[in-house]
Amino acid sequence: MPETGCIPASLRDNEHDRGLFKETRPSHIGPSLGFLDLPPEIRILIYRFVFGYRTIHVRQVHRRRWRYTICKCPHVESSGSEYTMGRIWAGDRMGWRHARPLCDFDDSKHSDDRARSPSFGGSGNNNSSISKNNQQWPGEEKLHLSLLQTCKQIYSEASAIPYSDNIYTFVLARAFEGFLEQRHRGLSMAQLAHIRNVCIFVQPRGYMMEGWNLLLGDEPACLDALTGLRRLQLAVGPQSRIVHLRLPLGHWMELRLVYGLLVFGKLGISDISVDVGLCDRDGEDDEEKVQGYAEMLEGTLRGPWKGVEKELKQLRSSYLKELGSS
Repeated sequence: MPETGCIPASLRDNEHDRGLFKETRPSHIGPSLGFLDLPPEIRILIYRFVFGYRTIHVRQVHRRRWRYTICKCPHVESSGSEYTMGRIWAGDRMGWRHARPLCDFDDSKHSDDRARSPSFGGSGNNNSSISKNNQQWPGEEKLHLSLLQTCKQIYSEASAIPYSDNIYTFVLARAFEGFLEQRHRGLSMAQLAHIRNVCIFVQPRGYMMEGWNLLLGDEPACLDALTGLRRLQLAVGPQSRIVHLRLPLGHWMELRLVYGLLVFGKLGISDISVDVGLCDRDGEDDEEKVQGYAEMLEGTLRGPWKGVEKELKQLRSSYLKELGSS
């Protein structure tokens, strides 16, 4: 009869079977290793896969209240992993510039976008803490932030990673404003300071662009909270299907239609990308013009802030004047 190291209690206590098994014990049992016994660099790597490397869509729920959704659409197989975009942004010096969310900002590509998203930041009057109401809703994945409350050491080592190692994407200006402003249940100043990667989807002649211009054109103080921002991507969407009739007339490539975006030049970000991969094209001429537009906008944002600020004010005056007369 083979020896066993573990005998079921029901057999061990049975007098008839007691002599059939021999319980053996190892002569020496070494100390058990726990998660905190791993080298720090290994723990950090694990934290990044648990809390980071995701694309997070921040959305408006009501007025300036916001919720988040982790981008995880059925087409993830084409890239091999849902972490692909986040890892490109984290490590590739140039590849991140044209690495867009897997969904291309098309909600229909998400498996179930009807469910309400979980809260990411603080709730109630305690906006600086991790939300205890970070609940999962059907069809959506959440960040398991409750793991940060396991112990003080894990919180100390990993609490910044959900902000520093994810990519935050915005379509609506009000969601962006609510995300940055604490009085609208945004994140704390310390959490915002850890954010490294932001992607904004814009359509220069779309109806949502007016909201971005009116918010950013006044150089909102809340923008100063992004002190740790390192990479900014402006993903320019197609213009052929969405036109806002109240916007000033002219070609969508005119800089005044996106004048509010120039305020990001105030932050002194060196890694700026204008991705035009989603723009409409009709032949080589359009391709050259679209690429020229991207280079123009990038160059403007990288210029000295005094010059950018002056141009912003001029474009803002022209935009509002024509908008008021339309």
